[in-house]
Amino acid sequence: MWQTQSSKNRNQRVTDQLTRNHNGVRVFCVSNRLYSKHRESGLRHADTYIELSGIRQLRRYCQLVPAESQFRFMATFLQHRVPALVGSIRQWALAGSDQVDAERARALQQSLQEIESMFRERFLLPGSEFRTFRERFEEQFNDRISNATQEQHIRWKNSAVEASQDWAGLHHSTYAAFCRRYGTHSTLAAGYRCWNDELLEAMRNDIEQEWDSTKAWVRMQAHSLRGIVRTTFRAAVERLNDLLGLAPIALGNLIDNMGAWEATIMVNIQRSLESLLEGLSKMIGDALYGHDSSYMARQMRPVYGRCNRESGGGSDARRKRHMHVHVTISDIFIEVITDLEADRLPFVHEMHENRKQMMDEEVGNITSDFHALHADEGNIPEGAQFPEIRDALFNKAERAQSTLDRVRLIINGLEDGER
Repeated sequence: MWQTQSSKNRNQRVTDQLTRNHNGVRVFCVSNRLYSKHRESGLRHADTYIELSGIRQLRRYCQLVPAESQFRFMATFLQHRVPALVGSIRQWALAGSDQVDAERARALQQSLQEIESMFRERFLLPGSEFRTFRERFEEQFNDRISNATQEQHIRWKNSAVEASQDWAGLHHSTYAAFCRRYGTHSTLAAGYRCWNDELLEAMRNDIEQEWDSTKAWVRMQAHSLRGIVRTTFRAAVERLNDLLGLAPIALGNLIDNMGAWEATIMVNIQRSLESLLEGLSKMIGDALYGHDSSYMARQMRPVYGRCNRESGGGSDARRKRHMHVHVTISDIFIEVITDLEADRLPFVHEMHENRKQMMDEEVGNITSDFHALHADEGNIPEGAQFPEIRDALFNKAERAQSTLDRVRLIINGLEDGER
């Protein structure tokens, strides 16, 4: 099985190099030819070759990633969002359960309106930290990444020119082989190299540190936003506790449900900002590395094409001249930043709008609970107008809560099993 060991050694060398170059990225070495040749052959060592193809490992990984993500989403939904909605149903059913005279009803309504105003002021108004996050993020990103200085562009280009001059020292057949493979190739003489990566080395050294600082800033903002949520709900619960004597049954349920709404908002904020960082990290990776789908690969593809069209006498010199002119004259780094911004801006806008919509919906849900707690003066609460529906909903809410308690135990057991 010398071939098996040789393939494993080669795969390990490539994996180690890619892991070093791309900051611990998960690497799979796969061979569709090995897999298709031995999948149904029935030969003695077929299973060994199928395993060596890497297809099974890649398939297992691709199945596990969405499964893990779906589990996390559903666990969060069942642990926080659904209990909050069940509590809201119970709130509607409890309207009118307390005997509240007109004076107390007015005092209760005024206090609830003040609490509602606090939620809107801190979460929804244009000047709130939630609403101004995008502008503050844009300022951070532009200062650190998008608005590169002229000195940086000069340094990046000089480094790229040096890299291209180093390639020019390669044997003509090796140089042509790298061009045919669009800069990413491995030979015994040159080893594994990715020319597009080498072009980006100086830019990568500058930007990676700035991106790390930007990610740290976003996570600090997430901590700050969660702190605002925490203090807002704490203030609301303290105020509701002060009012508890006015309508103990309905207010007791409302206070209990505040925890579920708080947890829902907390999780949504964290998920939103982590999704922002995840999407931007991929774009930054496309900007700072030279893989086939990267921005630099897009900028270099035309010159590789020109090099590959050369043949005959003097073709080596012409290839190297094409490359030198392209790297020296073209604004490849400006174009990389431009491509990054073209992808980034609509993505950030979409994430901001989704976060804004989420906060609008959650505050709307909370204030709906407030409105369900009382009726306008002279009106009968909706639940009291339809007692049969109210009682049926209340009973279903209680059964749903019992089911959720069991679901929570199951989820906790699954999470404990993963640790």
